[in-house]
Amino acid sequence: MAVHELDPISRIEGHLGAKLTTAGAAITDVEVHGNLWRGFENFLIGREPNDAITFTQRICGVCPVPHGQASTWAVEAAIGYSGTHQFQTGMGEIPTKAIHIRNMVLGAEYLMSSLTHFYHLAAPSYVQGPAVPPWTPYFDDAYYSPLLLASAGGTNGGLAIPNYATSSVLPLDDEGFSADLWSAVIKQYVKALRIRRLTFEAGAMFAGRMPMTSCYVAGGVTTYKADSAMATKCTKFTSFMTEIGDFVIREYIPIVLALGALYPNFDNEHNGGQGWGAGCGNFLSWGSFPYAGVAPTADGVASNHFPRGWVKNAGGYFGAAETSGTIVAADISGGLLNEHTLYS
Repeated sequence: MAVHELDPISRIEGHLGAKLTTAGAAITDVEVHGNLWRGFENFLIGREPNDAITFTQRICGVCPVPHGQASTWAVEAAIGYSGTHQFQTGMGEIPTKAIHIRNMVLGAEYLMSSLTHFYHLAAPSYVQGPAVPPWTPYFDDAYYSPLLLASAGGTNGGLAIPNYATSSVLPLDDEGFSADLWSAVIKQYVKALRIRRLTFEAGAMFAGRMPMTSCYVAGGVTTYKADSAMATKCTKFTSFMTEIGDFVIREYIPIVLALGALYPNFDNEHNGGQGWGAGCGNFLSWGSFPYAGVAPTADGVASNHFPRGWVKNAGGYFGAAETSGTIVAADISGGLLNEHTLYS
């Protein structure tokens, strides 16, 4: 029996610690603890309802907007709205433009969070990188693919392993092809910083500021401009999203697939992995990105671009639940179960 402890766990603000007890290859016990009491529940007591929208966004610097959006819905429910994200009880609809603005701000946040997680939080665990923080200190070389070591010596698959162990200069150019996979990944890391900034700029046009927004308020948003000014903002937002989307499709996804191919032990679906990171196979979605002006269904469920529901005991990419084309969706509040077609 052995005990393995990691405290603090880095790259998530250092507020978490974990201790695993193992017997051979089996995990026999896990203890997880938070290292910091922040007290949001306490200092919201006695505040005005709308204050929660501002305060709760300070829970996290990576995902503040979802906290603000969830608080907006909570405040709307508390002061008499229907709780379906779109309609008010006896007061008419939340303005259509407000729904669209909320969704655009949240969408920009989703993109920022995904880019941040992969490139700037997770990728340093798979690529040794230059001999400077945040890549140092390295894990043991055996943990990395030979193509992603920052040390010289020999070749792998016919490709020379570069020598960047003593270099603190990142490849910053964005033109042409990289000489090796290591350089491509590092170059992508730097470029992703700029694309991440564009997601902030896109959201801030409607949010007032990012990442902590100032536009969410119960009943709508604080953003108001004449139609001509709003059209200009929407055109600029589209321009930002075009560039961001092009980066995601042409560069982000290929790099993800390339890293996945270099670490087959972590791929349980295709390469006979060892079970690392497989998860429990249970997934829950509360729903997000509501349609504007669309009434809830008869059982009170709001219509969302991302539907609410759950998948239980799924394998791989939702396993049989996805290949059969159906997913069991649950109305969390009413406990109703319905079959919904994923692909129509």
